[in-house]
Amino acid sequence: MRVGPVAIDVPVLLAPMAAVTDLPFRTVAEELGVGFTITEFLSAHALAVGDPKTTGKLTASLGGRQFGVQIFGREPEMMQQAAKLAVAIGASLVDINMGCPAKRVVAGECGSALMREPAIAQQLVRATIAAVPAHVPVTVKHRAGWDHGHKNAPEFACAMVEAGAQMITVHGRTRTQGFSGQSDPEIIRRVREAVPAHIPVVGNGDVIDVAGFLRLREITGCDAVMIGRGALGNPWLFSRLRGICAGR
Repeated sequence: MRVGPVAIDVPVLLAPMAAVTDLPFRTVAEELGVGFTITEFLSAHALAVGDPKTTGKLTASLGGRQFGVQIFGREPEMMQQAAKLAVAIGASLVDINMGCPAKRVVAGECGSALMREPAIAQQLVRATIAAVPAHVPVTVKHRAGWDHGHKNAPEFACAMVEAGAQMITVHGRTRTQGFSGQSDPEIIRRVREAVPAHIPVVGNGDVIDVAGFLRLREITGCDAVMIGRGALGNPWLFSRLRGICAGR
């Protein structure tokens, strides 16, 4: 799979998780065979103003491995500064979080709240792209929608691609679901059908084993799978998936 100029050989990504996907966790996942890792999501504003707690989490992968940095916010200038910091430490891509359901994030009109404001979301994508070199793609991770009655993921994904996003990751739950209930693979399939074929679509949600990985790819046609909570306590899953992908 290619994200702009970035090649990802194993179509398995480690999801960015706050207070989880720190450098040690990412390193374990990389050594066990995950195709790509992304830092835990970081406040663009906090990075831009030099908050030491946040900047301490802005860490490059070891051994020159490719990695991404995920940022969130709604101030274009802060997003640009944060993206430049990510590039400065060697990030291969910059991912924008538009899916976090946490109350404190949504209260700041960031994360999944941006799915209700696609025009502003597009502005953030364009601003971030303008701040990074052409070889560093900007990507977006979002949810199925705000709630069951507003599952606008296909339209939202297309708007992000129109703004210049070079990869879309879809978590199959709505914001109101949080992490409860079940992820909906159908909405991921609809995004894959709606987005231009050359733009990778990554499916995320409820994959905890090999069978779940294979099922999600079959149902949705997604180009890769992102695994988050399914890797907690079970990073060996990445080794098994790497072997399966190599044999396909």
